[in-house]
Amino acid sequence: MSRLSWTARALLVFVWLWGAGCAHQMERVELTTQGPAAEDLLTSRSYAINGRAPSFDEKRQWQAQMEEKVYGYLRQHPELEQTTRYTAFRFSWQVTTGSTPEEVRLLLDEPQEKTVDPARMAALAEQQWPEIDSKSTRRTGSSTSTTTRSSAWCTAWPPAPPSRDLGALRPSARAPVTELPDWISPGEAATLIWYDAVQARPDGGRIYQVSGPVLERSPATRYFLLAPAAADDFAAELYRDDVTLEHLRHFLERCVLAEGELSEDLDAVFTRAEAPSLAVLDGWQALPERPLVPYEDAFDAFLGDGPPVYVSPAAHARAQLAAEDFAIASVCAECGDAADAGVFFWTRARGRRVRVCLLIENEGGRWTCRLHPFDFEGRPE
Repeated sequence: MSRLSWTARALLVFVWLWGAGCAHQMERVELTTQGPAAEDLLTSRSYAINGRAPSFDEKRQWQAQMEEKVYGYLRQHPELEQTTRYTAFRFSWQVTTGSTPEEVRLLLDEPQEKTVDPARMAALAEQQWPEIDSKSTRRTGSSTSTTTRSSAWCTAWPPAPPSRDLGALRPSARAPVTELPDWISPGEAATLIWYDAVQARPDGGRIYQVSGPVLERSPATRYFLLAPAAADDFAAELYRDDVTLEHLRHFLERCVLAEGELSEDLDAVFTRAEAPSLAVLDGWQALPERPLVPYEDAFDAFLGDGPPVYVSPAAHARAQLAAEDFAIASVCAECGDAADAGVFFWTRARGRRVRVCLLIENEGGRWTCRLHPFDFEGRPE
């Protein structure tokens, strides 16, 4: 059986785009270290098949499926987070130099054509073929073996469809930041919003369709923790106290921290700035100490400058001893159910102090998420 060389694999990417954009004249060809993004392919295929951009419902279903596929792959391949291609794969859903065949198939589906015939490759690659053939392979008789991997992807972009509207831009705004954002600071509170669809705006912001919770008015804060509705099983597990620290981190990895505002009808969030929530919370770990807030046994609460933060004595003692932990801090005694009213916190030891990295205050399904709000004293040695 013939083995596909890297040249053939690179041409598969070209064939993908060629097949997807066959309804359009391919006018511009360029070399780039960035390959196609999944959403670009979705849009091109929709124009080729249906003569239009994907509908709102079609795109919403596709985004939910992509979230699940990418998230599942990252759980099986945690080592990918340490690579340079992680950002593009996780947040932009984009093929880049170094992407494995499995990652390419996950993002772009199966190619419409495969070939190991050099003549067919040359015909499809057109003016890109000499570059790929010279950099990627060494010919010896009838065999072809890989010697180097070109730093350039062979891509042929069809012209932009007639209406590159809100739904036609890929989610590049989700990409992790190389430095901490300057539009939000530790101690701020964010309202959690479940969303079931997202669209990009021409000005670079995004619109998230609210799936829940039901809000009576806009929250006081301008910050939001935006979570995909496909991950809403996290809430039920949280209320049952079944969420581990690892589970929390996986959930936060799927969330977006954003600055913006709710629409007048409270059915959409318009964002102005976004950042990956877990990356921000982890990045703030290295910042100087937060305000030290005392725990008052008489009230079973931390009493600082703001409203009391109720934490049971058992949860307080556990957090003082743990190097890092996530647990239920308290449940409303009158309600008796964390789903009605409860407090949850992610804590991490910092010498003789303990940092509250995330504090979730739930009131009937409406979560206020306080980000690195304060420190408290650890257990004396």
